[in-house]
Amino acid sequence: MLSMKKIKAPQNLTALAYENIKNYILREDLDEETRLTEESLSTQLGISKSPVREALNSLHTEGLIRIESRRGAYLRRFTAQEVKDLYDLREALEVYAVGAAIVTPELLANLRQSTL
Repeated sequence: MLSMKKIKAPQNLTALAYENIKNYILREDLDEETRLTEESLSTQLGISKSPVREALNSLHTEGLIRIESRRGAYLRRFTAQEVKDLYDLREALEVYAVGAAIVTPELLANLRQSTL
């Protein structure tokens, strides 16, 4: 009996839609009033609305967008307190990372090389 090689399945449409929409949001100079609808995004991507809807739900779960029923999706607005909290967290993580690092001549050489 002849055997066949497995065909590599193309990446899931939802994952492709998610990556494209996320890149669009991060790359473009969008304001908080820019409306992201399933219809317009599916037309731009050339796919059906279902994977776009799932992608938008994932982005909503991550906190990147907010979804308003029957209106579409919009960029999430961060409060001043949320921004402050994020910077405080980043500072704490960076201080910890510096304290936990074992500085060796090899590490310093690698860091110097990485900045070239």
